[in-house]
Parts: sequence; structure tokens; C-alpha cells
Amino acid sequence: MAFNWTEFEKQIFIKASGEDVFNAWAIPGELVKWFIAEADYTMQDASQRHSTECIGPGDQYHWRWHQNLATSGVICDVVPHEQIRFTFGKQSPDSDVAVMVTVQVEELGDGYTKLSLTQENMADSEYGRHYHLSCNLGWSFFMTNLKGLLEHGIDLRETHPDRVEAARAISVS
Repeated sequence: MAFNWTEFEKQIFIKASGEDVFNAWAIPGELVKWFIAEADYTMQDASQRHSTECIGPGDQYHWRWHQNLATSGVICDVVPHEQIRFTFGKQSPDSDVAVMVTVQVEELGDGYTKLSLTQENMADSEYGRHYHLSCNLGWSFFMTNLKGLLEHGIDLRETHPDRVEAARAISVS
């Protein structure tokens, strides 16, 4: 059986309410506490979403990491307290086909919430395999960072300007 380079799923269990886990993804001011340095969202009417507002379908986002990497995409679907689906890059640099990420939040009732992330629609090519590996590593770190922040108040990201590039999971060559 061949390895499927076109998708992967990650799961983590976080001792926090489903609302807190969902809001960490859905509110720009919360997203920057554990994932990225800047999160800007433009709504369908071309106005900027406030950092304390929940994102919505059709919002266009622009994210910038501490490593001066950036990406833009579209929020495709938001089911309050349950799911967010968004575009996350392209199958290849010259492609119009979007890679998709779905984040699902399920409160388990024992004080824990299951956070699942699926990334799909990557190309089975050299570019797609690099994308698969770097995103898989990146999401693993950031989901763990979210757990650390919500459970212990600890942010594990490297933010010092002289060290952020060395802390990348996979270097760009």
C-alpha cells in the first residue's frame, strides 16, 4: 500500500472547554497567542474584522508568522463551536487548486476537548510531499503549543528575531 501524500489528520486532547479551544482558532486576537504573529481578516464587505470578533465564511485572511513567512486564504465554513474550514496554499506554485484544512472541536464531557485537524488536497508530487511534511510537522507543533497555552499558560514559540529562523521545522532551500 502506497503512502497517501495528499492528506493527513492530527488529533490532540486538551484539558479545556470546547469553547476555549474553538475561540483559539476563531478569534484573531486569540490565534496570535499560540499560532502566528499577525492575523488580519477582511470580511466580504471589504471591512476589517476586529481582533475580538469571530471569523466568518467568506473572510479573507492574511497570516504572518514570526519567521516572516506569510500566507493568505479564505475561510470557507464556520460552524460555531464545532468546525472551521479554510484554504491553506495551493497544490503547486502554479496551481489554482487550493489545499484545504478542516479544524474540528469536540468537547468530551470529562474536562477535555478533542481537537482534530485534517489537511487535504495536496499534490502527490515532490512539491506536495514537501508541503505534506512541513505542514504535518508545523501543525503538530502548533497544536501542542495550543495545548500548552490553554493547560499551563506556556507559549513555546520562538519569537526572538535572532533565533526564529533557526527554530523552523523545515528550512526552505
